[in-house]
Amino acid sequence: MAFPLIAFAANLTCHRIDVRIADAELRFFPPGKESGRGAGIITGTAAYRFQDQAISAELAGAALPLENFEKLQSTRFPVGGQVSFRLRANGPLRAPQGEGSLRVVDLRVGQVVVGSFDGKLTSDGRIAHLELGSAMTTGEISGGYTLGLADPYPLSGKVSIKNIDLDPFLLTAFHLKEFSGHANADGDISNKWFAEAA
Repeated sequence: MAFPLIAFAANLTCHRIDVRIADAELRFFPPGKESGRGAGIITGTAAYRFQDQAISAELAGAALPLENFEKLQSTRFPVGGQVSFRLRANGPLRAPQGEGSLRVVDLRVGQVVVGSFDGKLTSDGRIAHLELGSAMTTGEISGGYTLGLADPYPLSGKVSIKNIDLDPFLLTAFHLKEFSGHANADGDISNKWFAEAA
């Protein structure tokens, strides 16, 4: 991920037992717009305690440009849109308790806007769960995934898709301006996965 960092401000406090960042503010711009408007922003506070490797964080992000997430980009499927989030977490670094929300606005594949998506994240320190929803002109995506926060970190869940328009993906993948057909998809995407023990 290669964000051009435009501005950073924070109060940093370092002690023998912990590190704290308060009133932090980061601003990011989409590629090519560093001198203009439209910056995404992340604000919040965070702390890390050395003795028990515990974290405490409350963060919010707004209008972060997806174009800057390099791992989401490919020549065939360039991705655009904006993501916003809120996150609150406390507890062990590898198994925190917390909750958060995520919203992707006007997800774009190539030049075509697919729709907007919402996610809700909860964690009780043992299991983290992500619930997904969508707001689209046509079609619907819903479902969720659950991740165990201890070895072997089991991941399971199901996402259901209904009447999803595949035309934007086909046009982008094959570099077409238009085609006479039409394609859509319905079904469930299920997954169960276990990490290999180290």
